[in-house]
Amino acid sequence: MVDGPAGRGGLSLAQVLACYRRALIAAAIVGGVILITLAVLGHADAGFVIVAGLALGAWNGRLVQRSMLRFVAEEAGRRRFVGATLRRLGYITAIAAAIAFGFQPVGWTVVIGIGLFQMFYVAAQSATLVRELRGA
Repeated sequence: MVDGPAGRGGLSLAQVLACYRRALIAAAIVGGVILITLAVLGHADAGFVIVAGLALGAWNGRLVQRSMLRFVAEEAGRRRFVGATLRRLGYITAIAAAIAFGFQPVGWTVVIGIGLFQMFYVAAQSATLVRELRGA
C-alpha cells in the first residue's frame, strides 16, 4: 500500500498505475474523437492543440507519480517535495503558455486538454477508491 503521512492505507502502487493507464486510454480515445471531429469541422488546429494539452496533462500525471514515489521511498523533506512540485507546475505552465500564445487564436484550448486529462485521472482514481470502500 502507498501510505499517507499519518499511516492510513491507500491505493496500492498497482492500483495507482492502473488508474493512470485508464486515464491514458480515456484521453487517447477522447483525443482521437476530438481531433477527428474538429478536423471534419475545419478546425484541425484546435484539435491538435487540445491533444497537446492532453499530452501535457498525461506528462504532469506521470511526473506527479514519480515525485510521490520518491517522496515516500526516500522520505524526502517537505521543503524538497514542495520545491519539486512548484518546478513541475512551472514547467507545465510555461509550456502551456508558450502553446497558448504561439498558436493563437486557438492556442488557449491547450488548457481544455490539460483539464480533460485531470478529469479522467481523478475519475479513474475515484472509481477505484469507491470500489475499495465498498469491498472493505
